Amino acid sequence: MGIQTPALNSFAAGELSPLLDGRTDLAKYFVGVKTLLNMLVYPTGGATRRGGTRFAAEVKNGYNSASAVRLIPFEFSTTQAYMIEVGDQYMRFMRNQGQILWTEDPNQASHTFDSTQDWTDISIGAGQIGFNSASLALDVYADSNVASGWAQFQFANLASPEVTHRLTLENQNEATPIMAGVGDVRTINSASFDLSALVEQNVGTQTVDFEPNGATQIYVGLVNQNEGSATVDNVILRRKYYEISSPFKSEDLFDIKYAQSADTMFLAHPSYHPRQLTRTGHQDFTIENAPILNNPFVGADDFPSAVSFFEGRLVWAATNNEPQAQWLSQSTDIYDLDVGSNAASAIKATIRGLKVNAIRWLVPLRLLLFGTVGGEWRIGATTTAEPVAPDNVSARQEGVEGSANISPLQVKNEVIFNQFHGQRLMRIGYNFESDGWQSEDLTLLADHIIGGDDNTATLIEMAFARYPHRLIWGVRSDGVGIACTYNRAQDIVAWHRHTTGTDDNGASFESVAVIPGTQKDDVYFVVRRTIAGSTKRYIEILSDDRIRVITDGRLLDSYLDYVGDNSSSVINVTGLEHLNGASVSITVDGATHPDRTVVNATLSPALQNRASQVVVGLPYDSELETMRLEAGSQLGSALTKIQRIASAAILFYRSAGVEYGTDEDNLETLPWRRTSDNMDAAPDLVNEAIEVAMPGDWERDARIIIKQSLPLPFTVLAIVPRVDTSED
Repeated sequence: MGIQTPALNSFAAGELSPLLDGRTDLAKYFVGVKTLLNMLVYPTGGATRRGGTRFAAEVKNGYNSASAVRLIPFEFSTTQAYMIEVGDQYMRFMRNQGQILWTEDPNQASHTFDSTQDWTDISIGAGQIGFNSASLALDVYADSNVASGWAQFQFANLASPEVTHRLTLENQNEATPIMAGVGDVRTINSASFDLSALVEQNVGTQTVDFEPNGATQIYVGLVNQNEGSATVDNVILRRKYYEISSPFKSEDLFDIKYAQSADTMFLAHPSYHPRQLTRTGHQDFTIENAPILNNPFVGADDFPSAVSFFEGRLVWAATNNEPQAQWLSQSTDIYDLDVGSNAASAIKATIRGLKVNAIRWLVPLRLLLFGTVGGEWRIGATTTAEPVAPDNVSARQEGVEGSANISPLQVKNEVIFNQFHGQRLMRIGYNFESDGWQSEDLTLLADHIIGGDDNTATLIEMAFARYPHRLIWGVRSDGVGIACTYNRAQDIVAWHRHTTGTDDNGASFESVAVIPGTQKDDVYFVVRRTIAGSTKRYIEILSDDRIRVITDGRLLDSYLDYVGDNSSSVINVTGLEHLNGASVSITVDGATHPDRTVVNATLSPALQNRASQVVVGLPYDSELETMRLEAGSQLGSALTKIQRIASAAILFYRSAGVEYGTDEDNLETLPWRRTSDNMDAAPDLVNEAIEVAMPGDWERDARIIIKQSLPLPFTVLAIVPRVDTSED
């Protein structure tokens, strides 16, 4: 019998293909794992639990046949970046991780009071309304502590009755709060109006959000339930979320290609005339036909499907009628496509290949690299020291992989693209030794990562988060998220899978995009969730996995957090409408808390004790499972021999609360609390090696599993097992 203690001190190859389960002759085998679920690989080799996803918004149309949504980043600079929710013929905009709200809606209606302005007095008893000439406000008077002061007004001809609206009141009277009701019927009472109490405030804005549900005539009621006068000096009715109309229909969203220069983004789709999206302010985006001069894109089948920039020229490519053609604008005017012989003239270039393979994408590097259905090409000047010109341009094929119809990624001086069949991710970059462009399969060692277990899924979208870990994020057609820690300089290509949802509340990822954030690149997802039997689409943002102390953790999906202090702690939380009916997990001041159910947007029952920080969301599992252990034999390979893992020393970093073992169905819980720990507070995170006795018996498939199901952090830097191997 042989005994060894091999050091598994790097997971930098990520999750490996099941076909490599016996390839102990590969160096990558010893830094790879069988399973890496909802975990990230650090560029330094360790593996950590991914952050949870914070609920940011429900998409405009919820979930229905026309509600498919794609996320598109709009990045003027690293400090001025927006995420666009592109839906069925509309666009909404997010900035600083929140939706942009209307402040000056062109459809809004407002009242500043210089008279009662047709407000109807429907007060009860001695209650009444009146015009306050001294303050130019509306007084709603009650003669006792009953709802006796009532004012009503009709806002007619609501322009967008299908979207959320916001009623805003400015209440001058600090002593007497007022209630506001919004409804689509004229009679004001508790049955026909959603009466929402407004928080008492000296001077300022109070709001009520509501859904018109198609009603174009909205009645607003102001109710004083306190003795005395409640004073209102302005009432505004507007749409809540800033949005603009868009020509793109739901079924066409994922075929849009785009390229941006400063405040203008150009969008291409073979079924639409080229569009430009222009920003002049946070609430001032416009989308219109690109004003192209000498326009060749004049009708159906003549619209380009790809767009980019190259050497100061705007480049369009691939119409249905001319799938291999490119149009490069004049170098002095990106809108002018007048082809000529001058150096600055526009250029039309058509590739000549053995097959007529349509152009899928364009990426500007030292040359203009582009992918077709059948291969990879580049276009540039014949004389490389000069810019392209009508008499100095050439095209050459550099690869034969072919591309699927999704936008590629530019990572430094190379391009990451999805191979034609949709189940391989390729890179192409310039190789100085061969003086040419060479392709490489980034999924060679993880050929299951896109296709899935049944080899039917394809990649539908991807994005690159440069900081902090250099991650390629992708969304599969089956709703599974995938990611790759990618650093070619350090030979790191480490894949990991990501899922969301629970057995009771299923979910899938549908879109992903990245924009720069304050402390990291922000990764946005569209997530389709089933909540208490209802299907919803949410926009959610990945939280930071770099956890310093246990209260930093946001390790639940679709979560919201509530942070107070010792003097303003909370016993319950509200605002959980998006999780109504769901069973949710909770952390309070970093510690786990018994699950609760969300009823009417709040926890039921309330928290056990008050807390200064509460995180509420949906749980997810994180799991690391090693490859078969090739160790312990004194007579050749240990592969397929009967082994027993007697114990293991696990080096943790800022971790708490994991399970471990050799069998998924028989895991042990690692105790984290020490006798010296305060039982009324979360324990400190562990930064040390912990030796554990491994449950399990002798077997031919010796592996180690470490799993985290609680909303607590978990990072593994190394595993050192003691492996007993039978030579019989």
